[in-house]
Amino acid sequence: MVPLTDYPQLFDIGCGPGIYAERFCKQGCQVTGIDFSERPVNYAGSSVLKKGLDITYLYQNYLDMDLHKVFDFATMIYCDYGALSTSDRKKLMGKVYQHLKPGNSSQVAVIPYFFILRQRVLGWIPRYSAVFLRLFRK
Repeated sequence: MVPLTDYPQLFDIGCGPGIYAERFCKQGCQVTGIDFSERPVNYAGSSVLKKGLDITYLYQNYLDMDLHKVFDFATMIYCDYGALSTSDRKKLMGKVYQHLKPGNSSQVAVIPYFFILRQRVLGWIPRYSAVFLRLFRK
């Protein structure tokens, strides 16, 4: 279980239409979502306006991101990571690392729906769907 109160600034990579970003926001996180597909980002932006949520969405290729901002926690939910080549995965992890706050507890969660674990994450991600990877900084 990830204590969200310890990681309030969340970076949702490959946010799509904002389904999980909205849930994180409702749990008290300050969320920034990024996706390289314009249509889902536009949908997410209009959804938060209707619902009165404070989420920042960016239409940008996360392999080239340089946001001049750091976050406590980063998520990448579903298939994006698995669809990347080995070199793009390495590039992405480097970019994510640059956008995490320094310290020994900065974390990344890669949550592909096809991995099977006997764990519920945050109480609302479907059972048997999470793999968590920790990045520790020195």
